[in-house]
Amino acid sequence: MKRAFFTALAVAALALGFAATPAHAASKTDADVARLSAQLEQLDADPVLGQYALAQRTLARNAIGDLQNAGRSEREHALFMAEQRVALAQASAKVDADRGKLDQLQREHDQIQLQASQADAARAQAELARQRLQYEAAVQQTQMLQEQGAQYAQQAQPEQAAAAARPSDVEGPGVDLGG
Repeated sequence: MKRAFFTALAVAALALGFAATPAHAASKTDADVARLSAQLEQLDADPVLGQYALAQRTLARNAIGDLQNAGRSEREHALFMAEQRVALAQASAKVDADRGKLDQLQREHDQIQLQASQADAARAQAELARQRLQYEAAVQQTQMLQEQGAQYAQQAQPEQAAAAARPSDVEGPGVDLGG
């Protein structure tokens, strides 16, 4: 009788063990589905990343659905695929966000370069205007000096003519130079 009792107990334990295994697998699947769904929901809710990688997130949701519906023999592969799809969606969203940031930084860089070029052009124009004013002042000064020179020459002409018409005091008739 003891033997029959232990046999019945062993059969009951095995039956409970087999019955618990699918429940345990189902709860593990549910936990994996919940974990991956939570990661995807967190990505959806992210104010920056939530707007990127829509196609990858859809593929990840489909993979999570496949995991939820997978049989025991397909579960390991379905779990791997779902984890990879969620990771890919997260990485794609980060890459897309980084590209957007890079594009924004490139636009800012281009704007800064444009402003620097405009400032350089304004400095060059100011320098050109300054040099033009210096040139015009030099031309005016040259013209003024030429006019003064012409006036002095005109004023000097009568004096030069008078000096040329006067006899030289050195060669006068009463001077004996030879001694």
